[in-house]
Amino acid sequence: MDKKRKWRWWMPALVLTVVLPVCALIAPSVMKSVFWQFASDPAVAVLQGEHVGGLIRAALLTAAPVVPVVCFILEQAGVRRARWQRKNSRPPEFATQEERKAFYLKELDREKHARQGTPWIVYAALCGLSILLFGSGVLRAALPRQIEETARDLEAYRAGQPAVYEGPLQLVDRQLRDGVRVVPDERFVYYDSAEDSLRCAVTLLSQTQLMQESYTVTYLPETGTILTITDAAGNLRTGGAEAELSAPTGCWLYGDLAVPICNKVEGYAGLSKEQQALFDLMYSEVLSGGVAAGKIPTRSFDLPYPLKKDEFNAVLELYEASVSTDKYPNHGYRTDDGRIVRQAYCYGITYAK
Repeated sequence: MDKKRKWRWWMPALVLTVVLPVCALIAPSVMKSVFWQFASDPAVAVLQGEHVGGLIRAALLTAAPVVPVVCFILEQAGVRRARWQRKNSRPPEFATQEERKAFYLKELDREKHARQGTPWIVYAALCGLSILLFGSGVLRAALPRQIEETARDLEAYRAGQPAVYEGPLQLVDRQLRDGVRVVPDERFVYYDSAEDSLRCAVTLLSQTQLMQESYTVTYLPETGTILTITDAAGNLRTGGAEAELSAPTGCWLYGDLAVPICNKVEGYAGLSKEQQALFDLMYSEVLSGGVAAGKIPTRSFDLPYPLKKDEFNAVLELYEASVSTDKYPNHGYRTDDGRIVRQAYCYGITYAK
């Protein structure tokens, strides 16, 4: 029995010192998955999970250093209680000489084998480890700031006061937060705008390539979480993944952008299907409006199909030969890619007076 008591308190202290940080580590991921499955609004489901998970992580890492202290206090209280009981124990009032002798021999044996408790240094080491994990997981990771940011975004969401952005959106692989591209989450699609780096729940979008010149975006500014995206014609682009887009007659869809087929241009038939798609984008000027008007200096875009550098140059030559020569062009197209071209940009041209 004494041996069991000897192990009673330092073992739960050790177990909880390990278990609490592990639970704190996985809490945000678990909460994001739970809210993603069951939250009513997918636009902010992961944000809600991030907030709740952050609170749980902070609570667990804060409680972890207290556990060894509490276990030490409880163990010492048990030791002192046992010592007090031994000190105040007496043989029965009418016990015989032999009974008294047996009683005192038993008490002497109990005194000799009485546990003194686990050395305090064990609990101090567990407490120090927990404090180290607290400093790393809460202070160094700026967890309070993250919780505050998600709380402000959720308050703005509940109050119906999101930020509003109007302009183009560029699809990217990762969101930029605090100057660093974060690890992507498969539940989001990421966009860069002129003002911020944004993320949108993938279940809201039927088409992730948003290629029109301008959109009206409502979003939560602290985390860049998009609530709604509306195009210039007033069409909601975040109506759900099941919403279907159809191309008008004589056009094809580049993401959600209707691109006219420019097959009347001389030399068009000599291009491959992949080159024709790029030529349509250039010649129809569906991407260049903001640059041509001087609203933005450049606009990057992904090619409909990757092209070899010489194939890209052939399209560029046909485009430049096909545009009107009676006035100076106010924009052009270039790429910085190497042998295989996947991305190009439209740039504005200004002339000295």
